[in-house]
Amino acid sequence: NDAQSPQPPLPPPKYISQICFAGITSLDDEFASCLSICAVAECCFVDFSSSDNCYQNHSKLCDSYSACTNVYLPHSQPLSPPKGNELWDACDSSSWNLNWDMDWKTCEKKCEKAKCCVANYSFESCFLTDEEKEICGLYAEPCEVINPEFGKLLP
Repeated sequence: NDAQSPQPPLPPPKYISQICFAGITSLDDEFASCLSICAVAECCFVDFSSSDNCYQNHSKLCDSYSACTNVYLPHSQPLSPPKGNELWDACDSSSWNLNWDMDWKTCEKKCEKAKCCVANYSFESCFLTDEEKEICGLYAEPCEVINPEFGKLLP
């Protein structure tokens, strides 16, 4: 039965919380080390509905890797770039008129998938890899109208 359920092979090193500290980003020197320490416990952090998740069967061992939540996030789905001009079209407030409330909601919905770019908690954040930073940048300007935090992503 254990063959079906992935399991972190060993308890983490005692110093894991010094390497995988709260607020760590891919710009920190420790980031690569943290990822490699946490890689063996990746199954603890994948989506709970996934058959690859091992948390239920190995919760004690997984909990010992809790510092890894600083780099692993429960990404529900990978961040994808906006399609064509749909984001700009939806979020161009100068074109909003009589249906302002509806237009706002349309823009908000389009920006929703990129909220991980401006998440305050690192485990919700998707602003980790260079590719994700690039994709987050595509949402920055149009989504700033909905959430000023997006403006901080602008160069």
